[in-house]
Amino acid sequence: MSSPLLKGIINAARECRKYHIIVVAGDIFSEILTHAESQKADMIIVGTHGQQTQGEIVLGSISE
Repeated sequence: MSSPLLKGIINAARECRKYHIIVVAGDIFSEILTHAESQKADMIIVGTHGQQTQGEIVLGSISE
């Protein structure tokens, strides 16, 4: 978890008034909705493992 991208996100988040880093497993759609509603979230950032195929780069994956 020491990638430059993660460090950049964490540094940017430090400037925000309030943020939470939450890692969950389960059905992606219900987990996102559950946490968005319970936290009254203004923004949700979903990451990926970074090993994308060309099709995922063009068409996206669940996290995109």
